[in-house]
Amino acid sequence: MSIFGTGGYVPLDSSFIAGASYNPWTGTLVVYMRSGENYPYQASYSVFLGLITASSPGSYYNNNIKGR
Repeated sequence: MSIFGTGGYVPLDSSFIAGASYNPWTGTLVVYMRSGENYPYQASYSVFLGLITASSPGSYYNNNIKGR
């Protein structure tokens, strides 16, 4: 998986989250839920990397992204 450059859409192995994308120019992380909803967040690239490499993306999202 290449995650360098634009941080484009990355599908995730999660029952809760379909995938995520990151725009490094705006610092916008978008989390795409399996329900069809999309949530944008201002976040660092390291948060995006943490989400897409987490053993449980749903837990990572709940503990590190949601509500911040």
